[in-house]
Amino acid sequence: MGFSLCPLLILSLNVFMPSNNDVTNDADTEEVIRIPPKKNVQEVQSEYHQQNSISVGLIDKISCSQKFKDCHCRSPKACFPKFQSFTQALSDTNRSSMKGSSWMEGCPTSLDTIQSIRFLHWNEKEEVVWGEIRVHTDIAKEVEEIFEELYIGLYPIHQVRPPEEYGVGTLDNYEANNSFAFHC
Repeated sequence: MGFSLCPLLILSLNVFMPSNNDVTNDADTEEVIRIPPKKNVQEVQSEYHQQNSISVGLIDKISCSQKFKDCHCRSPKACFPKFQSFTQALSDTNRSSMKGSSWMEGCPTSLDTIQSIRFLHWNEKEEVVWGEIRVHTDIAKEVEEIFEELYIGLYPIHQVRPPEEYGVGTLDNYEANNSFAFHC
């Protein structure tokens, strides 16, 4: 399986790149949430983490089957929840939050051609957490398959959230060690 990047897509997998603020990891939430100016990145991420962590580390087959519908096992003592992902068109809330931040007027790519992918991934704390990435419809399936391969391989990713959660520019995303794709 190959992966090609269109000029408007920059897939930024920020893995184990410590930030100046030593940011902690957390998962995404169901709806797009903007970070209020009063809270710092670490406080917001801590709240998300408490709500969205799915599992910690590898567990035995019996425990996994009791906790989750489907499990992926490398051995009877090394199991984890089976990969899950959901690809969908952008909601009105997503579109609204993107306008003026991660999507600007004049961008040659319409918001109608962007999809949101929510998926499970490992973080550097060996936890299974939810992430969300937005990509062009033409490559959504391929990106989903890539994240499935990374998940099965236990590859840790600090966090994957829509870039507008960290402000208009991409610098805040890099400082938060956030992996994202679409920003136009």
